Amino acid sequence: MRDDKATAEAPKNDAAPIPLRRRKAHIRETNEAHLLACAEAVFAERGLEGASTAMIAERAGLPKANLHYYFPTKLALYRRVLEDLFEDWHRAADTFESSDDPVEAISGYVRTKMELSRRRPLGSKVWAIPADRMKAGRGHRIPLCGRAVEILEKLAQAKISEFIFPGRRIGKPLSHVAMAKVIARMGVKEATVHGFRSAFRDWAGNETHFAREVAEAALAHVVGDAAEQAYRRSDALEKRRELMESWAHYCRPENANNVIRAFGWACDGH
Repeated sequence: MRDDKATAEAPKNDAAPIPLRRRKAHIRETNEAHLLACAEAVFAERGLEGASTAMIAERAGLPKANLHYYFPTKLALYRRVLEDLFEDWHRAADTFESSDDPVEAISGYVRTKMELSRRRPLGSKVWAIPADRMKAGRGHRIPLCGRAVEILEKLAQAKISEFIFPGRRIGKPLSHVAMAKVIARMGVKEATVHGFRSAFRDWAGNETHFAREVAEAALAHVVGDAAEQAYRRSDALEKRRELMESWAHYCRPENANNVIRAFGWACDGH
């Protein structure tokens, strides 16, 4: 004879695994989100080649075996980070309608992308300048070093317009002659804004072991004759990322040996 009490409780026992499965799914989602955030930070700092699953696991505070439970390889994790990032980016275009004014639609899309870059700077650690804004007519990608991202994060906290570097006039960007005016107010007549590029190139050539092609690519210079350019399709982005991190370290004000006395005033990185 069956016990009525046991019969009444049977449905409860059958239903018990459902909340448990939900909890496990929630734990998995939480762990994956944490690993993806840490992976995004490490990939932004080191690039795909320079990063390792051991670094990401250490950043996440988890054993490496736990990371591989969720993501079997570094490439699988990298792809997942990119998929998550691209989904965020593509969402900015979801509001496009065939009846929209093209200028307004594209302007709104660009503003949304810029806002995403401010909100998620580690996922936007490459600035791209379109070909029509470059002197040589070729698009240029710029890997942002960690220090550059820190500065952008601080600027985002003090945001007053859609521009990262706003001008004095409301709704206008910083003037292209702003830095030249600063130099003029300092009373420096022998230096130019373009000289910053020259100083970087001298440092890269004289003080580092980075290849000439990498340093030239950082300045968007075309290297070699037509035949060499035809075979050189890459812009050495990952190698340039290492170069820019080294340059940022060299320019930091705490590196006292880098202080240069020029024209009676000290250039100490401030």
